[in-house]
Amino acid sequence: MPKAPQGRPPARSDAIFDRVSEDFARPDGRAERQAMFNPAEIRALLIEAARARSALTYGALLNLLGHTFTRPLMRHLCKVLDRIDEDGRAASEPGLAVLVVRQSDGLPGQGWFVSRTGACDDLPLEWEGADARRYTEARQADAFAYWESP
Repeated sequence: MPKAPQGRPPARSDAIFDRVSEDFARPDGRAERQAMFNPAEIRALLIEAARARSALTYGALLNLLGHTFTRPLMRHLCKVLDRIDEDGRAASEPGLAVLVVRQSDGLPGQGWFVSRTGACDDLPLEWEGADARRYTEARQADAFAYWESP
């Protein structure tokens, strides 16, 4: 089970949380708190997974966060993962969301590929199959190497 990471501190985790909180404000102005995820906690879990050179399924990550898998929670989690990666890119870090994969085939979901269309020129044309697997494994290797314990 991933533990809190040692070494590099979380980059701008408060900024991520503030922006994600804004995204999930309810029409009446109150924040939707019951389903909120702490981006710093998720980032720490993903860094620990990278140091262990392993991926987590969406369901396993939700379980580590104390939730059972539901589509609405997964969609919310994916938004947080996107924000973590956006901040990582700004800090010249490799993505961490690539470490969260589907149980069925070990690849990130279609949304992961689609959300990177404008930011990455080397994306495969399909988000399933051999090209997607090679691309995913290469991005995971980048994360593993970057977060390797010194």
